[in-house]
Amino acid sequence: MGILRYIITLAGIFLIVNTSAQVTGEWLSAEIEFDLPKKFSLETSLEARVLNPGGIGLHKFFGQAGVNYKISKRFDLTFKYRYSMRLEENMHYYPRHRLMFDFKFDYPVERFKFDYRGRFQRISKTYINDQLDLIPYMHFRNKFEVSYNVKGNPILPSVFIEIFSPLNELSRKLSDEFRFGADVSYPIAKNQSLTGGIIFINEQFESQLSGIIFTLEYKISIK
Repeated sequence: MGILRYIITLAGIFLIVNTSAQVTGEWLSAEIEFDLPKKFSLETSLEARVLNPGGIGLHKFFGQAGVNYKISKRFDLTFKYRYSMRLEENMHYYPRHRLMFDFKFDYPVERFKFDYRGRFQRISKTYINDQLDLIPYMHFRNKFEVSYNVKGNPILPSVFIEIFSPLNELSRKLSDEFRFGADVSYPIAKNQSLTGGIIFINEQFESQLSGIIFTLEYKISIK
């Protein structure tokens, strides 16, 4: 009941702050992480993203795999590939391919922990409606997160903000999307956790993707 109370509280805060936004969807995911020798680890995940502007509809589902390398106690590098099926403009699902390269840093201060993730991503489409669809979408994403280790309680609440900066030559904007949100992670068993949260998304070019998203993630770590 503790984690449910925190999720309801966070949802209430975001709904008050963003009274003009409608609940636009849910992201449901499962992830497995494997420790490998020599500071490497492997992660795989599946995710479904639902949008409900006028009814519940599956907007995207994907599988993802990545290799992480721990440079030091505070620094990590990660390379990921994502294969997704996305609902395109003609209301049919088509594959998209995404390559991601992450640089991560974390630093604890007493019971707080500050995390930064810089991500370069490249997305290519298979649904081609005009010449611009032939050009891969490229962004650099800056994500800043603060989490708090609650004394005497296993939950781990956090808040974050993420800014998307386009790298395509045709775009002159410094940012075309931002997200801010909060979540709560709770260990449900040894090396297993459940995380629920809420995200407010502002997408400048696809207005139907802007709004409030509820998230739920199950994760297991195999050491």
